[in-house]
Amino acid sequence: MRHIFFLFLIFILGCKDKNTNQPDANQAAILSLYGADISFLPAIEKTGFQFLDAKGNPKPLLLQLKDAHINLIRLRIWVNPADSLAGNETMKLLNFQAKALGFKTLLSVHYSDTWADPSAQSIPSNWSQTNLFLLKKQVYDYTAQLSKEFQPDYIQIGNEINNGFLWPLGHINQPSQFVSCIDTAILAVRKCSPQTKIVLHYAGHSSAKWFFNLFKQTDYDVIGLSYYPNWHGKSIDTLVMNMNALAIAYNKSVFICETAYPFTLSWNDQTHNVIGLNSQLIPEFPATPAGQKAYMEALIKQIKPVKNVLGICYWGAEWVSYKGTQSTQGSSWENQAWFDFTGKALPVLEWMH
Repeated sequence: MRHIFFLFLIFILGCKDKNTNQPDANQAAILSLYGADISFLPAIEKTGFQFLDAKGNPKPLLLQLKDAHINLIRLRIWVNPADSLAGNETMKLLNFQAKALGFKTLLSVHYSDTWADPSAQSIPSNWSQTNLFLLKKQVYDYTAQLSKEFQPDYIQIGNEINNGFLWPLGHINQPSQFVSCIDTAILAVRKCSPQTKIVLHYAGHSSAKWFFNLFKQTDYDVIGLSYYPNWHGKSIDTLVMNMNALAIAYNKSVFICETAYPFTLSWNDQTHNVIGLNSQLIPEFPATPAGQKAYMEALIKQIKPVKNVLGICYWGAEWVSYKGTQSTQGSSWENQAWFDFTGKALPVLEWMH
């Protein structure tokens, strides 16, 4: 944390009027973003875990990603996390380090103190639970702060917000309140970091059209999707069809914010892995290092023709088993990371070569 004060001085720019740099809605996007979410990296590095390159030599994760032609780093932001290593100060430092190496950055803002997804969108503990006016002011102020301090290239207003966010006031069963909270956050971004592109993030793809219909009048830039074969279907062709339909219907860029695939069905700690059965896989891509790489290569190849496709981001690339093999607080994603159980880089890092 020794560089936090310096980082703060660099990024505390204030809300200034700038020339906006909004995308031309009539100009098709070209697949250009190849990303990795590495939000666990500060916690992993604190334990002394070493990431190794393909030859088994220690090499910092960010340098390995740079050499692998990854050009976007995604960072998870919680409001009042129990662990400071998941907080804004730590993420600001990682954001600074990534930008210094030439990466673009994407903030995944959960608007919660902990994990937010379609099943849980808990309002921050010190935010209003009952007053919509006060809640929207808190949303604006918080989003403005993040926009000023991070100046991200992309920002997600919420994470996998299929059922709304900021429950109960922003629940999907109160759509006008949900949309008004989203619009409030967007106003803050447009004011304080107008060059930042705004992403709305939906988990899945097959039923996404009804969701994005809610935002026909909303000023956002990118349709963000999650695609995990186990939950969202094992047909990449269907994914491509639905991505095309969304891009055409709303004339927005389309981006896969999250995907992942296992390199083994084995494990290295005592924490249950999310993926551990052959039935959870796409049959043509076995859970092997080669199969993991082939999945990513196939996904990239098949989404390239999608209208307005922007890119793809891998989730949990860094989330190795780093707390010891006997830990019950290990990684449930260890077999989907980009590094094997010894910390050595896997062939999937070559998916951009």
